[in-house]
Amino acid sequence: VTVIKSNLEEYMSCHIDTVESCDIKPLILGCPIGGRAETIDKTPDKAFSSGMMGTGVVIFPTDNVVYAPENATVVSIFPTKHAIGLLTDSGTEILIHVGIDTVKLNGHGFNLFVKEGDHVKKGDKLLSFDLKYIKENASSDAIPIVFTENPSVKLIKGAKNYKANEDMIEVKKELIYERAELKSARFYCRLFILMIKSIKKRCYEHDKNRRYTYDCGYASKYVGAD
Repeated sequence: VTVIKSNLEEYMSCHIDTVESCDIKPLILGCPIGGRAETIDKTPDKAFSSGMMGTGVVIFPTDNVVYAPENATVVSIFPTKHAIGLLTDSGTEILIHVGIDTVKLNGHGFNLFVKEGDHVKKGDKLLSFDLKYIKENASSDAIPIVFTENPSVKLIKGAKNYKANEDMIEVKKELIYERAELKSARFYCRLFILMIKSIKKRCYEHDKNRRYTYDCGYASKYVGAD
């Protein structure tokens, strides 16, 4: 009990306060596919351009292979293969949606290189597609790159043509979100320490003839010696 309490108090006094006072380092993501990148409001679909799906950018592709923009875990793949959800190692959620209204293609023209649960490294292939087929059969070949947590997002070199895997996007989460999480962590750490103190005070004592049993830090039953 003493060791756990000591470790928690040390963590709270050093690690949490230190992290809370630090600036958040932006996450730099590579371009997932070669093409012209624009701000998300240029997406030819209101669900994306309005920001309803999240912040992000849109790419009008000239290539047909999508790469991982950062080290991440593949958390979801649409059955129709046109969209992939990633969770980066740093905790950022990313949705890569190939084409507009491509769900109606039922997976035709798409080829996956990964499956759900796979861990990928920056630059690994995620999927490929028939660009000509999508242009002819979907509303648009535009590829929205969406961040569902609504962090601050900007194109590093502005709207221009980018090569695949070239550094393209800077993502920065709002500091207030981080502080809220840290405050919550501090609250629960302090609550746990109070619980440990209570248990320590009420901790059972025994001798040769008597013993006490406890449930959640409280005396629940007295048992005489056998």
